[in-house]
Amino acid sequence: MSGLIERVEFALRNPSGSLWLPEFTIEMVEAGWRDLYHKASLSPDAYGTARVMARDAGAPRNISSRLTMISGADGPEKVLLVETLDAEFVHTYNEADVRFYTADEIDATNVLAQLGEAITVLRTIPALFTTVAALVRCIHLLDSGDDDYDVSFSEPQIPFSIFVSVPRESSAISVLRVAEAIVHEAMHLQLTLIERIVPLVRAKSQRHYSPWREEFRNAQAVLHGLYVFCVIDEFFRALPAFPLREAHAASYLKRRRSGIHEQVGRIRSFQDSKDLTEIGSEFIRRMITGLEQQEGR
Repeated sequence: MSGLIERVEFALRNPSGSLWLPEFTIEMVEAGWRDLYHKASLSPDAYGTARVMARDAGAPRNISSRLTMISGADGPEKVLLVETLDAEFVHTYNEADVRFYTADEIDATNVLAQLGEAITVLRTIPALFTTVAALVRCIHLLDSGDDDYDVSFSEPQIPFSIFVSVPRESSAISVLRVAEAIVHEAMHLQLTLIERIVPLVRAKSQRHYSPWREEFRNAQAVLHGLYVFCVIDEFFRALPAFPLREAHAASYLKRRRSGIHEQVGRIRSFQDSKDLTEIGSEFIRRMITGLEQQEGR
């Protein structure tokens, strides 16, 4: 483990590497699976969000669809499970105004097709795609109630699941938004795995301004926000032209990246917070500096 720690620390400091650390994802994911098997006897084949929440490998799980991410011909098979939750679990989230698509709605709408298109977009950046495919085993589809509003989240205690809203109406921009949400939540899972190996935050008592939530949050929450949005900026910058055939899609990405850069600029002082470990501060400095260099500062 000490060798992995040293290599990850180097990668976090290295300004020329990808922020999503594709060279370490498999090792970190394997460690995550070993930990989950120890806690709940869950292997990748038996995985399901409901089973993680129940800590029971034999609990029922409702899989409405299986999407092949990586076929056996291209390496170890990776399948993305579209899972729906039973009423008792859904009720917990309903209290937070989160609404899930039902299995019938998934079948009757085009949300599954949009999910497939978003995955096709991710495939255009192979290193990012394989990272996401390794990190995400289950996805839960949410109905935000407004096609112009996105909702997504993940839970640290559910290590290989993400929750993502999909608009009912499909467009080039809606597909990009779904792809962004998948990357966003996958990177929360990635950073949680990184933090298990290399601590980045030493204290959570102080509150720091989060431009994404427009509220004050602890250092870990602000770090996660900074990380996922810097990865999203790198993702958008790396996208080839063909997924952006429509001019307004390219314009949308330009606006999104401009917004991310502006928000990151508002928390520049966070890199000097005493709530961060030394490597945490260096990693944040690397991310902020990288965005500033893109702007020619």
